[in-house]
Amino acid sequence: MSDYILKVPQVCELLGVSRRTITRYIKQGKLKPRKVKSRSGGFEYIFSKDDVLKRMAARRDNATGHKTRGDRTPDRPKRGQIRPLLIPLKIQRKY
Repeated sequence: MSDYILKVPQVCELLGVSRRTITRYIKQGKLKPRKVKSRSGGFEYIFSKDDVLKRMAARRDNATGHKTRGDRTPDRPKRGQIRPLLIPLKIQRKY
């Protein structure tokens, strides 16, 4: 139990992510915390330092060579750019 020393705010700071992302990591199985009873009567998560360091290494490895949302294929424009029209517009002339 002594290995489990980090709480959610500390893990958020170490990984540079939000509390919501930490919750997603737990649901996806990327982080495996231990659930303990808090002083207020509820439950809180505590994390193993080794587990968090492994997650940091995995994030660092994914940062290089991992396709992110910023990578776009040539046929897909970036956000805010106008797509070229594939079908010419029919212009109706009034006489």
